[in-house]
Amino acid sequence: MKQYLKIYTIILNIVLCFITTNIAAQYTIEERNRVVDSLYSVFNTNNKPGCSVAIINDGRIVYMNSFGLANIEHKIPVSDSTQFFLASVTKQFTGYSVAKLINQKKLNYNAPVSRYLPKENVLWDSVKVSNLIHHTSGVWDWPYLFIATGHDFNDVADRGKIYRLIKSQREFSFHVGSRYQYTSSNYMLLGEIVKSVVDTGYYNWMRREVLEQAGMYKTVFQKRSTDIIKNRANGYLFKNNRYQRTTNNLGAVGTGFIYSNIKDMANWMLYLLNDDSDIARLMFKNGQLNSGKDVPYAFGLIKRGSNTYWHDGYMQGFRTVTILNKSKNFAIVLLSNSGSNHIVRSAFTVANMYINDTIPYKQIDNYRQRFITEPKRRSRTTEDTEYGEDIKDLEGVYLNNQLMIAYRIYIKENILFAATAANNIKLKPVKDDPYKFTTDRFMLGNIVFIRNKHGKVTGFSIKQRRDNEINFKKIEDK
Repeated sequence: MKQYLKIYTIILNIVLCFITTNIAAQYTIEERNRVVDSLYSVFNTNNKPGCSVAIINDGRIVYMNSFGLANIEHKIPVSDSTQFFLASVTKQFTGYSVAKLINQKKLNYNAPVSRYLPKENVLWDSVKVSNLIHHTSGVWDWPYLFIATGHDFNDVADRGKIYRLIKSQREFSFHVGSRYQYTSSNYMLLGEIVKSVVDTGYYNWMRREVLEQAGMYKTVFQKRSTDIIKNRANGYLFKNNRYQRTTNNLGAVGTGFIYSNIKDMANWMLYLLNDDSDIARLMFKNGQLNSGKDVPYAFGLIKRGSNTYWHDGYMQGFRTVTILNKSKNFAIVLLSNSGSNHIVRSAFTVANMYINDTIPYKQIDNYRQRFITEPKRRSRTTEDTEYGEDIKDLEGVYLNNQLMIAYRIYIKENILFAATAANNIKLKPVKDDPYKFTTDRFMLGNIVFIRNKHGKVTGFSIKQRRDNEINFKKIEDK
């Protein structure tokens, strides 16, 4: 009886092993790779901008390919050496730098910002380095302020201009440590802090201590908007039924100043997956609010679920995203100059395909169709809405004292405009809301006028994404 039981156990183990093996290998890597090819190859049609993709599975690069054009004018294809603007994906390099300096005792996680940036802004006495790292500082987001002052991202925004915009703030948008609100200003300030404590020049230190450690030898910094960057991709946005090339005049140290290619970025993902040092462990540490509640932001990486960390970047037609899961030894990098709104979501779908060994054909086909038809949807215009009868009393001068931004609202040829020191902005009425107006300015948000109980206009609010709200008080009638 014992002999039969032993034989039965052996047979059962063999059957279970066979079943488990088949479940674990439902789809081969090659099959999943072909699906990724079919998804992004739509960028190879009709002179489109494109993307580069790299996938790491079980700790090795299993996929790397490029699609579309880096330069539409000269028909230059995207390749594995094409340099993409990383935008906010840059934050993870700043995060690693800060983690390294904390580990080396050159930075104090709990020290006030003013210790490293003294005499810049008295408010910074109450902000800790940790508040900047985890986006709990209350410092206003500079890109939204830049747009609110009447500029757009085709204007030059060098390091000095951005830094002045941040340090001129007279109040926080919320009490320090009470909320989590992602703002690029935090990492701009972290970049300035790193710059103040390193023993060599900032860019030399970043290259030697971060990039080259990860095998990123072709990655470059945009120090000035006039810099020539070899193999640079152009960013494109689809407007007025055609692709339009953007300009990139940004120089925000710490938050968006790096150009990189798919090979270097794959090396960066491998470096983070394989690094078990105290620096890496710190980099994946999440922050907390004053209440003790966790926030999802670590050191330049956003936590999603229990083991996945990611970040994306979007600026001037560039869409970039990194996703990594250390427990699965998996990562994906997607760099794009297409301006597509669906790049990031498609990357998560691809990531799930490898991590969970599944191929969601319907979802993949849905993204493929979106990449094909997106320009047509984005180019549609809506019917104009007429202004209400009582817009005359909206005219006047409005001021925000905390940020020292002023607007003059005026009417010209029956059209309502908002004039700033930099530009005139046309206000478009929103249907069924006589006090709400939109603009064609990217990221500016909606302008909503405020009346008191007597019906008098007392101010307006600019309501932006990420819960940014800039309030203005009317100080003078026309």
